[in-house]
Amino acid sequence: DLLPLALYTLGCTHEHLLQWQLATRTFREGYEYARQLFGEKHTLALQLANAYEDARDHFEKLQKERAERRAKMKSRKQLERSLYRTF
Repeated sequence: DLLPLALYTLGCTHEHLLQWQLATRTFREGYEYARQLFGEKHTLALQLANAYEDARDHFEKLQKERAERRAKMKSRKQLERSLYRTF
């Protein structure tokens, strides 16, 4: 069955387009199919597992950075509001 290979290719495309959440989901789905079809020691299953972990780590890093930026923006807005109240 070529579905795991097609999902790997699609996941790589999502990575190239910086669509990390979609890449993570696609690699995970491809890994599940490859594991069921070929076993978890198969080369394609291992490659999909590695790609999934890399994409997941990248996505989590971006989420953390995004949350930190939002927290900074929120604290700046609160500071601005408090400064405007004093004037």
